[in-house]
Amino acid sequence: KGKYSGTKTLYFNILPSKTSKISITASTTSLKATWKKVTGASGYKVELLNAKGKVVKTATTTKLTYTFKKLSKVTTYKVRVTAYKTIDKKSVYSTVSTTITTSTAPAKVTLSKVTAGSKQATVAWKTTSGASGYEVQYSTASNFKSAKIATVNKGSSSKTTIKKLTKGKKYYFKVRAYKTTGNVNVYSAWSATKAIKIK
Repeated sequence: KGKYSGTKTLYFNILPSKTSKISITASTTSLKATWKKVTGASGYKVELLNAKGKVVKTATTTKLTYTFKKLSKVTTYKVRVTAYKTIDKKSVYSTVSTTITTSTAPAKVTLSKVTAGSKQATVAWKTTSGASGYEVQYSTASNFKSAKIATVNKGSSSKTTIKKLTKGKKYYFKVRAYKTTGNVNVYSAWSATKAIKIK
């Protein structure tokens, strides 16, 4: 009623989008996270969580990668990446984060010996703590071109026999361990190579 006039101003922030395409590269004591650039983001908050979801380390970066170091061996972790935008000298974070469940890698496997048999070879190694299983890669080429892989789905196993090999051929073998976390296998480095001629 009456001749009144006036204005009311409301302010709001446009938040960054969710981070995507996060990949993890694991070693025995580190986890390197890499992700896709979020348009308009000023930087990223990267968090390391334990298996129960408790934050144990936090870092901020303007890059598209970050490495957590000095971690426990063969341990399950979660990595969470959240984009932020700096507005009026304050960091405004996306309300949606991306979390990846992963693990540090098992220690490098020691390949003990390879014993040749009739069109087969028995490969033996020293077990490594925390492994879910092992992969044995073998090939007639020293550079493992066109190599095949035999998987042993038991962390306590220390040998396997590979059959249907070609008599008189020289084969090269190497082994690595893996730890299964969720639906993802995290691999150790490959062992040294051993070669043997099949009987």
